[in-house]
Amino acid sequence: MLSKKDRPYQAAALPPGKRFKHNVQDLFASNMVSGARAQELLQDAEAAGAELPWSLTKGSKHTKNATRDLGRRLLKKSLWPPPYQAKVRTWDYKQQIVKEDTVSIMLPHEVLGCMVKRAPQQDFYQKEGMDTNSLRHLESVEGMVGKRLVGLGLWG
Repeated sequence: MLSKKDRPYQAAALPPGKRFKHNVQDLFASNMVSGARAQELLQDAEAAGAELPWSLTKGSKHTKNATRDLGRRLLKKSLWPPPYQAKVRTWDYKQQIVKEDTVSIMLPHEVLGCMVKRAPQQDFYQKEGMDTNSLRHLESVEGMVGKRLVGLGLWG
């Protein structure tokens, strides 16, 4: 079963420079450090002589757009599909009003398509860790259609 607590890479399989880059990328993507702080860490590593696989800090200054710049560099070689932008009603806590905001979304079938291209097929059919209601529903639908189905839960 794929775990959301596991690191998105196998640490032992990577050289130290790549492992460091993935660690900083993971911290940044999970909002544990800001974009400016992540960029500062990467610049310090390069200044100390660490050989990063490709520069995430190339030509960048410590600016107010560090988060945007770092995010763009990290997504440059990404295999994920580009997100769609949608206008959605949201709640503004400061003003206590409903207002329209632009929200980035990814379509479930595109996410699943990318996962199918990269992961072993047997991982998609695992049912370990599913709660009883979800498991019962998945098995009943599999019985109706006569095919194996993928149990997919999205969180955002």
